[in-house]
Amino acid sequence: MYNFIFFNFRIVKNVMIKINKHDLLLKYKDKDDFIFNQLLNIVEYPFNEIFEYADGNIYIGETENKKRHGYGFYIYEDIKAIYQGQWKENSKNGYGILYNKNDVIYSGKLLNSQIVVTILKKIE
Repeated sequence: MYNFIFFNFRIVKNVMIKINKHDLLLKYKDKDDFIFNQLLNIVEYPFNEIFEYADGNIYIGETENKKRHGYGFYIYEDIKAIYQGQWKENSKNGYGILYNKNDVIYSGKLLNSQIVVTILKKIE
């Protein structure tokens, strides 16, 4: 029985579910002040989709054919950071910035989610 449950978990690991603004804000209300405060501003953008992934990460932004495409925000649950920038077919493409509560981690141009040109990079 445990193998069956584990097997099912692995199948749905990359599944995304559509959620609404209210549920998103409730999820973070008492959990993380930085993410919650950022979300209060982000959800005011006129985006058409909010997706939550099985790993807890969240995408808020424009989509095309159920893929991240256009401008959007990606919230990394595990490292408490936010990517804000351009997307093309689920990959970071164009200008983007990754930041957390304390600093900008990087800011620059990306191609297929790889850094091409870094404008600002802080190394700790």
